[in-house]
Amino acid sequence: MEDIIKENNYPNTCPYCWEKINPKKLAETKLNEWWGKETFEGIFTCNNKKCNRTFTTLYEHSFFPTYTIERNSNIIYHPKLKIFNEEIEKIFEKFCKIYNQSFIAEENQLEEIAWIWYRKAFEFLLKDYLIHNRENEEEKAEIISNTSLTYLINKYINNNKLKEIAEKCAWLWNDHWHYLVKHTEQDLEDLKNILDIIIHFIEMDLWFKKYSKIQKK
Repeated sequence: MEDIIKENNYPNTCPYCWEKINPKKLAETKLNEWWGKETFEGIFTCNNKKCNRTFTTLYEHSFFPTYTIERNSNIIYHPKLKIFNEEIEKIFEKFCKIYNQSFIAEENQLEEIAWIWYRKAFEFLLKDYLIHNRENEEEKAEIISNTSLTYLINKYINNNKLKEIAEKCAWLWNDHWHYLVKHTEQDLEDLKNILDIIIHFIEMDLWFKKYSKIQKK
């Protein structure tokens, strides 16, 4: 039988070492067929000499409306997690943990679950950042107990640019939480990009506070 998985459909990244590769195909297996679509499993070996691991990739082979084969996904064994800078990891440990668990869900095509947990990561980042900047215990208690992120953003964030982007992040994520989604033009990647802006702003704020303490001798 002629091979279905051709070389131009081979995966170009190893799910173990995450290097760009030219893998060797060991085998392919048809898993199932349903309504003009076949699912195939390709077994490959990484050609990175420091890795040489064997991994599996899933493919969909369609007959209608045209004859196509698409690489669906690598089966993820060792997800490449997001690396945050040292200050973020030290101060916002819980956020980093939730973010990367969300990323693992996304990499395994569990996007609906990823949506929910990225939103939780955003809440932990925002609240821990606000708590980190406060000394008043009553204010800290309100930040911990209040469930309205928009209220906390408007009350406790003074920087207008951060306030604007954090508000967008909050209501866009809340919108996607509901059954009827109004902002369909924004997808998960957009929300992650907005979250990255907030992370970078917090990084800059932490660095500024650290180095602004330096006095001229």
